Amino acid sequence: MKLKIMSSNIWGDYFGNEIPPRALQLSGIYHKYSPDILGLQEMTPNYYKDAFLTYLSDLYTLVPVPTSGQGNYTPLLYQEKRFRLLDCGWEPLSHTPDQSKSLTWAILQDRQTARKLAAISTHFWYKTEHSSDDDIRMCNAKQLSSRIVELETDYGCPVFAFGDFNCGTFSEPVLFLDSRGLPSAQLTAEEYRDNVSSHHGDPVRGEDSLYHGSPTALSADHSLDHIIYTKKSVSVKEYHVVTDQAALDATDHSPIYILAEI
Repeated sequence: MKLKIMSSNIWGDYFGNEIPPRALQLSGIYHKYSPDILGLQEMTPNYYKDAFLTYLSDLYTLVPVPTSGQGNYTPLLYQEKRFRLLDCGWEPLSHTPDQSKSLTWAILQDRQTARKLAAISTHFWYKTEHSSDDDIRMCNAKQLSSRIVELETDYGCPVFAFGDFNCGTFSEPVLFLDSRGLPSAQLTAEEYRDNVSSHHGDPVRGEDSLYHGSPTALSADHSLDHIIYTKKSVSVKEYHVVTDQAALDATDHSPIYILAEI
């Protein structure tokens, strides 16, 4: 079974950075690349109030998870024409003082092959001021690893986890996950041509009142966004960083995606 999975931090409107027309630009990216499964981060309450999900409704279904009234900043979307939703859940990242740092999971079944897979969208702690910030990200990685093991055991299917980990390719949390048999697709993909960081920095508002982003000069080692997976029965054929101008303008993180085979 082949599938395409994309992760995208959509730059929450924390800084007066209005959602329109960025939501429309992001929708255009998702329609262009049409991943089977799409994980988002920084999906603030105003994104839910905006027409963003309406723009995506012809292609994607939102995984419906309870969030204890906190709102889901790390939602999952999937193509319902391809998958049945069998189960789902949400949990905040413990030891992490920010309600936006959470993980959303879903068990999906391919309608044609009946094969199952698990998908997780997450967002790790972001600050880098003290060693305690690194400790929090390690706690995030351990919680994610535990959830992956539980899903793999309970449902007997491969697991893909992805999101903004707020740490580089060779950082301690990513290496910890690798040591638990959860490699980074960036490092294992059979084809990977995009030697560029997934994080390119904040777009800047121009005289036209629109946001304009620029490509980063940083290499892939500086990527903050990652896709990891359980190695058993999974091979990653391609890994890509989306550097379309619309993506540079709409958010500070380039979406990343993989083509995988189960």
